[in-house]
Amino acid sequence: LSVRFIYLGWPFYFEISPRNDELLEPETQVTSYPMGILPPSQTNYYEFFYDLSIPVIVEIRDDSAFSDSPYTSKGYSFFIALEANIRDNIDLTSWLYGNGTLGPWDYNHVTYNLPGEMEVPDQNNPNNTQVVPIRNITKSMFCDFDQAVSGNVTFNVKDASDDSMLEGVSVYFACGDYDTCFIGTTENHTFSSTFPMCIGGHLVFEKEGYMKKKVMGVSTLPGQPLDIGDVYLEPFITKNFTVNKYSMYWAYPNGFGPIIMFPETPDNLSVNDSLMINIKRVKETPYVPSFSQSFRIDSSNYNKPIGIRLVPGKYDVTIIYTDNNGFVIPKKCKHICKGWGCILVDEYIPEDDIEMIPAMMGGVYINNNTGGYWRVSRAELASDKQVEFNIVRFVTPPCLDEMEELGKLENYSKTFYSVLRPRFT
Repeated sequence: LSVRFIYLGWPFYFEISPRNDELLEPETQVTSYPMGILPPSQTNYYEFFYDLSIPVIVEIRDDSAFSDSPYTSKGYSFFIALEANIRDNIDLTSWLYGNGTLGPWDYNHVTYNLPGEMEVPDQNNPNNTQVVPIRNITKSMFCDFDQAVSGNVTFNVKDASDDSMLEGVSVYFACGDYDTCFIGTTENHTFSSTFPMCIGGHLVFEKEGYMKKKVMGVSTLPGQPLDIGDVYLEPFITKNFTVNKYSMYWAYPNGFGPIIMFPETPDNLSVNDSLMINIKRVKETPYVPSFSQSFRIDSSNYNKPIGIRLVPGKYDVTIIYTDNNGFVIPKKCKHICKGWGCILVDEYIPEDDIEMIPAMMGGVYINNNTGGYWRVSRAELASDKQVEFNIVRFVTPPCLDEMEELGKLENYSKTFYSVLRPRFT
């Protein structure tokens, strides 16, 4: 494996201290002598501390990988983005080990112990104290059978899609974060049972194939019955989905350009495309359970139907698109020229080819920052329509400057939201 660090001229953070606005001045100490027997002497201390944060791409490459694959080029590069940090002239690893500006730190200066005893007031004489052993926390008795002292708590658990009674639903009762008890399982009739006493507890309903449901503000008192009413669980509906790819391209309208254009029609996925899809249901209130699903699409399943489980609600959708063929930035494709006739700087970068194989080349963000969450209705789930996702593919950058396009996924998702938003078709 080979490792390469790539810096492409991004902005970085740099700070030097102490300073007087834009001036770096030394710390000055003046020594005066009694009775003026000697002229004063001055010592200047030039000690400055700099903070630096630089974004860096790290490439880890294996030239022997995929040597027999018919779908990808030989070799594989794994890219990660890192931020190099220096604080007060010292790297962060040294800071974490206690070797900062005042370091090195000697941990022998710190001592601690975990006592097995503690000092408490004497029960017989409050003016005195006594030493007692520390006892382990006792087991909660909240869920013991004989603690179920309330009157009967009754409710019906129903399917939200057709109002039918549900059986086989597991019922739990929780009292804050103190303890949670399994109460029982519903049958095809009204559920009724006594509960342990709790003020402001909550019920939890779970059944395979349904989204978990919580009912808050359930207070149970000794001997007092409570009617919760009807509780509705949302069934998961499975819908197959497809993905369309809108490939942006370079254009020269009326001889001008080049400019980047958004296509009118999408392409289908190909064997060289990979997708990571994450779909997360947005919680309407803090007490509504959230759930998410992730899918990977690659050469093994890009042309096969894939199912997604949905319930009515709002969803945050993130799709990251990877082109397994990637691209190569040719060496010396960018000319840097400073001064008249490039007298100050005259060079071509990068020194070597930059291989981004595979390369993250687009996707889509569907959320409140780009145009709104994806809203799924019960009527859409009840129809025979399937889900259609849409992504954008960036243009292939010919040189370093155009690589800025790879960081504009949120901008493109917002600009072309009306086209890229998911829909039922």
